[in-house]
Amino acid sequence: MFYQVWDDPLMTLNGDNVFSEVIALCGGENVFAAEKPRVPTISTEAVLAADPKPSSPRRRALPALDRWTRWPALRAVARVARPAAV
Repeated sequence: MFYQVWDDPLMTLNGDNVFSEVIALCGGENVFAAEKPRVPTISTEAVLAADPKPSSPRRRALPALDRWTRWPALRAVARVARPAAV
Protein backbone atom coordinates (compact mmCIF):
# COMPACT_ATOMS: atom_id res chain seq x y z
CA MET A 1 0.00 0.00 0.00
CA PHE A 2 1.02 3.61 -0.53
CA TYR A 3 0.24 6.19 2.13
CA GLN A 4 0.20 9.66 0.56
CA VAL A 5 1.08 12.34 3.11
CA TRP A 6 1.27 15.30 0.78
CA ASP A 7 0.62 16.04 -2.86
CA ASP A 8 3.17 18.69 -3.88
CA PRO A 9 5.85 17.61 -3.38
CA LEU A 10 4.64 14.03 -3.34
CA MET A 11 5.45 12.61 0.09
CA THR A 12 4.86 9.32 1.89
CA LEU A 13 5.96 7.59 5.09
CA ASN A 14 8.63 4.96 5.55
CA GLY A 15 8.20 1.87 7.74
CA ASP A 16 9.23 3.60 10.98
CA ASN A 17 5.83 4.95 12.03
CA VAL A 18 2.50 3.93 13.47
CA PHE A 19 0.76 4.14 10.08
CA SER A 20 2.95 1.37 8.67
CA GLU A 21 2.22 -0.71 11.76
CA VAL A 22 -1.52 -0.25 11.24
CA ILE A 23 -1.18 -1.14 7.56
CA ALA A 24 0.67 -4.33 8.56
CA LEU A 25 -1.92 -5.21 11.22
CA CYS A 26 -4.57 -4.99 8.50
CA GLY A 27 -2.60 -7.36 6.29
CA GLY A 28 -1.02 -4.75 4.03
CA GLU A 29 2.54 -3.78 3.24
CA ASN A 30 3.92 -0.25 2.93
CA VAL A 31 5.62 -0.23 -0.48
CA PHE A 32 7.96 2.55 0.67
CA ALA A 33 8.83 1.07 4.08
CA ALA A 34 12.54 0.77 3.22
CA GLU A 35 13.04 4.46 2.42
CA LYS A 36 15.56 6.14 4.73
CA PRO A 37 13.91 9.45 5.58
CA ARG A 38 10.83 9.03 7.74
CA VAL A 39 8.89 11.23 5.33
CA PRO A 40 10.48 10.66 1.93
CA THR A 41 9.73 12.75 -1.12
CA ILE A 42 9.03 10.34 -3.95
CA SER A 43 8.26 10.55 -7.64
CA THR A 44 5.08 9.68 -9.45
CA GLU A 45 7.16 7.13 -11.36
CA ALA A 46 8.10 5.40 -8.08
CA VAL A 47 4.43 4.99 -7.20
CA LEU A 48 3.61 3.72 -10.69
CA ALA A 49 6.46 1.19 -10.46
CA ALA A 50 5.30 0.00 -7.01
CA ASP A 51 1.69 -0.38 -8.28
CA PRO A 52 0.24 -0.38 -4.75
CA LYS A 53 -2.83 -2.37 -3.89
CA PRO A 54 -5.90 -0.47 -2.72
CA SER A 55 -6.71 -0.38 0.97
CA SER A 56 -10.33 -1.21 0.24
CA PRO A 57 -12.86 -0.59 -2.49
CA ARG A 58 -14.33 2.89 -2.14
CA ARG A 59 -17.65 4.07 -3.38
CA ARG A 60 -16.09 7.35 -4.46
CA ALA A 61 -12.61 8.76 -4.83
CA LEU A 62 -11.23 11.42 -2.54
CA PRO A 63 -10.43 14.75 -4.26
CA ALA A 64 -6.85 14.67 -2.92
CA LEU A 65 -6.25 11.47 -4.87
CA ASP A 66 -7.53 12.73 -8.23
CA ARG A 67 -3.96 12.97 -9.59
CA TRP A 68 -3.86 9.15 -9.77
CA THR A 69 -6.89 8.79 -12.04
CA ARG A 70 -4.59 9.51 -15.00
CA TRP A 71 -3.28 5.96 -14.51
CA PRO A 72 -6.37 3.72 -14.49
CA ALA A 73 -4.19 0.60 -14.74
CA LEU A 74 -2.89 1.15 -11.19
CA ARG A 75 -4.53 -1.46 -8.98
CA ALA A 76 -5.47 1.14 -6.37
CA VAL A 77 -7.15 3.35 -8.99
CA ALA A 78 -8.95 0.51 -10.74
CA ARG A 79 -10.74 -0.42 -7.50
CA VAL A 80 -12.10 3.09 -6.84
CA ALA A 81 -15.59 3.66 -8.21
CA ARG A 82 -15.80 7.10 -9.76
CA PRO A 83 -18.91 9.15 -9.00
CA ALA A 84 -21.45 9.28 -11.80
CA ALA A 85 -21.43 12.38 -13.99
CA VAL A 86 -24.26 14.80 -13.32
